[in-house]
Amino acid sequence: MIVKLSRTYTGRYGTPTLDRVETDIFVHSWHGSCMECSFCHDICCQYGATLGSERLQAIEAIADQLEPYLGIPRDRWFRADYDEEDPEYEGGRRRRTTVVNGICVFAHPQGRGCRLHSFALENQIDVHDIKPMPCLMFPIYWLDGLLHPNDEVLDGSLVCLGRGKSVYRGSRDEVLYYFGPELVAELDGLEREALRELPASHPAVEGRLIPLPLIAN
Repeated sequence: MIVKLSRTYTGRYGTPTLDRVETDIFVHSWHGSCMECSFCHDICCQYGATLGSERLQAIEAIADQLEPYLGIPRDRWFRADYDEEDPEYEGGRRRRTTVVNGICVFAHPQGRGCRLHSFALENQIDVHDIKPMPCLMFPIYWLDGLLHPNDEVLDGSLVCLGRGKSVYRGSRDEVLYYFGPELVAELDGLEREALRELPASHPAVEGRLIPLPLIAN
């Protein structure tokens, strides 16, 4: 069910804006603790990632350090055929990372996880500065003002579905970072209403953590 929010919320980069939410984000559950997963093999990274032009520029600014870390030339990081205007991404444009051997160029080829993420941690860089917003928000996404589950949740292809907290709970900290505590407070209230209709044994109910802070970075 789609619910209209009490007002429009704007992301910290000036985009995107949200005015509605699909309440399925509160009831679909997933494993959530990605780096503790032993079975998915980072399948969520198989199509690459979409990023706004400001994240692209931030990655290009550290390319001299990142290139030897990855062992992949910088001219192979982004698709040349995917450069589009999109007002819902920061900078008003979006690009797409390349896929190498069936997985995003920034994914670890032999191990687990995103190497943009690990590079940021190892070099004391805020992960949000260089990692694409859709990756950090996964498995929820936004489109035309609607906050909703990713397609992989809706079509059942996400292999870790039904194993733990709701997709909203898994992404709540990132919603807080990008959109602030007022949106999260409203979503928490809508979550309570949605979960009243579910049995106590439902994974989304069991995985709901109370209380959680509303302090945005």
